[in-house]
Amino acid sequence: MSSLKLVALSNEGPSVYTLDCSNCSGNSTQAETLTKEEGYPAYPGAELARFSPVHGQSIAVVDFSGIHFVDVESKKERLFVERKGIISMEWSPMETYVVTCEKARANERNLQVWDAKTGELVVDYEFRNAAKEGAKSIKFDDEEKFCARQIGKNMIEIYESGNFSEPKF
Repeated sequence: MSSLKLVALSNEGPSVYTLDCSNCSGNSTQAETLTKEEGYPAYPGAELARFSPVHGQSIAVVDFSGIHFVDVESKKERLFVERKGIISMEWSPMETYVVTCEKARANERNLQVWDAKTGELVVDYEFRNAAKEGAKSIKFDDEEKFCARQIGKNMIEIYESGNFSEPKF
């Protein structure tokens, strides 16, 4: 690996950096270089930012208004999902879905699964535990054929990915 992209959050929002290791080898005295990438949209007050897991082609940024999906190559926002109050977010392994969770409110579904290409809400659930852990309560297998959702201390529901209407097990 000769370079790696990183995202860091500050009060000004997320910043993208490239860590270049192309001139580094076992015998080289040259060090890595860290360069801030310019041209990405600014999202002041952003709370979360995550690269998509497979190829890192997108960054999902959560701020007070919702989720911004930014294309890494063009540095442009490609999709926006308006949803206030998101506290946690995770990508599915193949980048098909983004799972988010908000602070629990009485009789509201605060755990959502979104289509990462269209921004459509696929399914939502009520999650009563700590919202910071909410997005991690839904896990997909590596091929996204199945999805497991923790619904209690010792209870898990299993769904076929794409069909969240009724648990398989």
